[in-house]
Amino acid sequence: MSEAITLLVESRILEGQRAELEALLVEVATHVAANEPGNEAYDWYCSSDDRCVVIERYADSEAVLAHVAGYQKFVPRLDACREQQRIAVLGKPEGALAQVAEARGFEVYDTRIGKE
Repeated sequence: MSEAITLLVESRILEGQRAELEALLVEVATHVAANEPGNEAYDWYCSSDDRCVVIERYADSEAVLAHVAGYQKFVPRLDACREQQRIAVLGKPEGALAQVAEARGFEVYDTRIGKE
């Protein structure tokens, strides 16, 4: 059985784009909740110094790939508002997700300590 995957994505908000990004993040979160049954959590946090982090949890690697496919329509608008700085995969990515993670240089933390 595939294991759950958590993504940690860190970005810097571009100057003057905070309000636009916040509105867009609400739109993205609404889309994820309505269209991605494999998503278990999708939470964005922004700091007062214009850094942003999203914590996403998925049932398995396939659910992450479904998110990536549905998320693409938002990427140009997101990229106009923020500079992505880091993506970390928490859990063991399988199949195509493992290939994507390697090809894109994602950090992978595949050993969970203290849980079976």
